[in-house]
Formats: sequence, C-alpha cells, structure tokens
Amino acid sequence: MTTPDDTLTVDIPAAEFPAGFVMPTPEEPPAPKPPAPKATPVVAEPAKPDPRDAEIKAAQDALSREQAERARIQKELDTQCTASETEKQRSARLEAENYKRTGQAIYSHGQATYAEHQQIVSALHACKMELDSAKRELEFALNDDNIEPRERARRIADAQERISGATTDSRSLEQGKSQLEQRLHEARAAMDAHQRSRPQPPPEPEKKAEPKAIEQPQGDPFEAYLGNFPKVSQDWLRAHPEYVKDPKLNKRLQAAALEWDAQDKQLHSAEFVAHLDEKFFPKPKEEPVVTEEEGEEIDLAPEPPAPAKAKSAPAAPVSRSAAPTRPSAKGEATKTRLTVAEAQHAVAMFGPGTKYNLSEKDAQVRYGRNKLMATADGKYER
Repeated sequence: MTTPDDTLTVDIPAAEFPAGFVMPTPEEPPAPKPPAPKATPVVAEPAKPDPRDAEIKAAQDALSREQAERARIQKELDTQCTASETEKQRSARLEAENYKRTGQAIYSHGQATYAEHQQIVSALHACKMELDSAKRELEFALNDDNIEPRERARRIADAQERISGATTDSRSLEQGKSQLEQRLHEARAAMDAHQRSRPQPPPEPEKKAEPKAIEQPQGDPFEAYLGNFPKVSQDWLRAHPEYVKDPKLNKRLQAAALEWDAQDKQLHSAEFVAHLDEKFFPKPKEEPVVTEEEGEEIDLAPEPPAPAKAKSAPAAPVSRSAAPTRPSAKGEATKTRLTVAEAQHAVAMFGPGTKYNLSEKDAQVRYGRNKLMATADGKYER
C-alpha cells in the first residue's frame, strides 16, 4: 500500500517530448550534517566534610536521648501517682458506700421494730377492753335476779372463759412488748454508734500556697460559723439561730442531718431544709374530729350464735337500772353509734381470724353492746 509521500519511477519515451526539450537533471539530496559533538559533563569536586558537623549531630542525638529518657521517667511517676490516688479514692468511696448501707439497714430495722411495737400496744388496748367487758358480763350474771339458774351458770362460765383468755393474751402481749422495747433501745444505740463511726473524707491533694490576704478583725462568731455552709443552709440557720447556740438543739440538728445522709440524700439542699422545717416546726394539721354522729349507727339485734367450737355468746342481761342505753331483756333493738376507730377495734377484737370468729357486722354489734354497758356504768373512756 502506497502513501502520498512514496516516490514512483515512471519511464516516458523520448518521442513523447517536444523538440528542443531538455530533461532537467535531478537534484542531489543534501548531504547529512555531521553530528554535534557531545558536551563533556562537568564533574564537581566533592566538598570536604566539616569536622564540626559531626560534633553537632552527636550533640543533637545525645540531647534527644536525654529528653526521651526524662519523658519516660516522668510518665512512670505520673502513672504511679495516678494509681496511688485512684486507689485512695476507691477505698474512700467503698468505705462511704458501706457506711450508708449499714446506716440504711439499721434505720430500716428500727422502723420495723417500732411498727411491731405499735401493733402490740393496740392489741393490748383491745385485750383490756375485752377483759373489762367480760368482767361486766360476769357481774351482771351474778347480780341479775331475772335470769334462770341454768342461763346464769352458762353466762358465768362464758364470762370466766373470756376473762381467762383475755388475761392470757394480755400477759403474752406484755412480754412481747418488753422484748420489743429492748430491741428499740438496742436499735437506737446501734444508730448512735454508727453515727459516731462516720468515715472521714479523703485528704484533698495539696495545693500551692497562695499569698494570704491581710486578716481583717473578726466580727460576729455566729456569722463566721455560717460561712462554712452554703447559702440555703445559712438562711435556715439565721432564721433559727437556737439550733447553733443551744447544745441540745444542735445535737438534734446533727442527728437529723446524719439520718438524712444515711438515706443517701443530698445535704444543704432545698429538700433538706424543707425536711428540717417539717421535722422541727411542723404545721398544725386540721384533722377532722371523729364524733359519735360521724360514725355508723349500729342496730343491736340479738347476738347470733357463736361458731361450733365456741360457746354461744350470752345475750345482753336485763338491766335493773333505769338507764335507757342498756339493751333490754326482751331482745328489743337498741341502737348506738360507733366511730370509725371503734368499728375497726370491734373487728380486731371479735372479727374474722379471732377466737370469736364473728363477721364484721356481728363484731360491731357485740362491741356496741359492750360500749352501752360501759357507758351505763360510767367506765367508758373516749
């Protein structure tokens, strides 16, 4: 394949040229130019080493090694100090947590013991009322001439059985009350010892001594003492300075603070100040007065028979007095009114789960009879 730049040779006969035509002589190609002589590279002579460079480099290397060694030693020291300080903080934190847990356990135990003591006190009061009621029943059975001998004997036996049971229960409850009072005393002693064993806070890291300002002459010692507390506590102490100046009141304030701290609550806070106001300066509450009219009126129907295992409770005896509040001998309904507290005591004394095992309504009826008889004899105390 040819290209436009390729050269072709063509033979043309001489007869085809006109007369007198002279064939031009082909030009010879120009001779190639001789190559230019190569430039000889100039080789620079090596510079002579300066002896001071080696000394400088050696000094720099030594300085770098010294700085690295100092950094390593400082890092080790910092690590040791940090580990030591962290261990102290951890020990202090664990000790504080253990102190709080112990305080909470002692406080919870004391609260439970106090609640149990209050229950026994209420039960003792109920036993006393039951014993008084049984004694009145016995007295009525012995002195009422309108009762048949057989009925009189049954009522006397029932009253004596009630007196015996109430006396036994009272003795048992008195013994339990004494034991709980001893436990309450031990709980208070344990709380006092726990408060005295409060761990000291860990020492703070030493700070650089700062130049002290010129001491001003001291003013009021009370204000100087308040300077140790936050503003919320300062305001409360200013309003009640007796809790700082009176040793007994100050001990009460410290005990309240320890009790608050044992519950893992923040001191010197608005909640703590409100707790102090509620504890030391409680606002009088307008409690509703429970009166006879506010209770439930009980219809004293004839007493139902007792359970199979217990003897039937005697009906209210006939009164020889003219008191209109005592049940009549004919079983006529006599109404009385029990307060809410009296209705609850009635269920606790005679209701389900007791040895009488009466329903709540029947227990209130029996309590109402006892109340009427005690009122008639002038022995009922509100």
